[in-house]
Amino acid sequence: ELMDGSSMTTRIGVVLATGGFTHDRVRRRELLPSTMSDSSATFSGATGDGARLAKLVGGSFASASLENAFLTPVSQYIRADGSSAVFPHTVLDRAKPGLVAVDWKGERFVNESVSYHEFGRALLSHHDQENSVKAFAYLIADSNFVWKYGLGALKPMRINRRFLTSQGYLVEASSIAELGEKLALPVYAFAETIRRYNQFAEKGEDPMFGRGCNVYQRFLGDPEVEPNPCVAPIECSPFFAVKIEIGDLSSAAGLATDSLSRVLDVEGTPISGLYACGADARSVMEGSYPGPGITLGPAITFGYLAAMDMVARSKCR
Repeated sequence: ELMDGSSMTTRIGVVLATGGFTHDRVRRRELLPSTMSDSSATFSGATGDGARLAKLVGGSFASASLENAFLTPVSQYIRADGSSAVFPHTVLDRAKPGLVAVDWKGERFVNESVSYHEFGRALLSHHDQENSVKAFAYLIADSNFVWKYGLGALKPMRINRRFLTSQGYLVEASSIAELGEKLALPVYAFAETIRRYNQFAEKGEDPMFGRGCNVYQRFLGDPEVEPNPCVAPIECSPFFAVKIEIGDLSSAAGLATDSLSRVLDVEGTPISGLYACGADARSVMEGSYPGPGITLGPAITFGYLAAMDMVARSKCR
């Protein structure tokens, strides 16, 4: 049935590709960790419509075996027009030299240069050990860093610095101690974290977490910085911080489908004429994140398989 009340009958089949459930509050509460942010970097229309429609004709919904969403650290800010925005910290800042992430104790907890999904899993796991509130951390950088790379929604050369500091998104201080105070962190522990990091960063080393230890991390670093493109001291005032939480880039749980993208019922039987692909279908990655494109590649592949099956069915009529 269409929005105007009229109905449409399809000759061969229907493909569900409505974007998954990442903006479905009920489904998020059911399937995602309570310490995850409610913010998603996906489009706002991904409200689980495909799964609800499939359920009306017996379609079954299935969780992923590892994670039910693909994770990423996110920060939230207000645009110039007053609307809210979510910035996904995927590949633009975390792996660059001269940045660390600290927890509520002012201490590092992860190799900041790992993939966004791995970073998300690390923060959720670390936070769950001692907290029941939303997992959060701060990205810390100095003046040189933000001038060259930006930080989250802050653009390189600090173009929109005043706009972001005025709304509290970007926290700025003249010293590490002052920054710790503004963030309500244990100042001594925070200062010691930066001191210890800088001690080894001068030599391009990170003995605590091994930043820059593989090709992926070094590729996302800065090739102009030697000997380690992912490590540099944090020492030039002013210093900056952005609060991050763990959001997502896509859902991984979804409708159960077979190798032809046909939606399955609770008995595992294909529902004639009903297909799902993209984030509406349970990911073949099962919540793991082996590399970029793990949502786009399967969406294209299983969309193609659905189309080919419908063509084959049409020829049999």
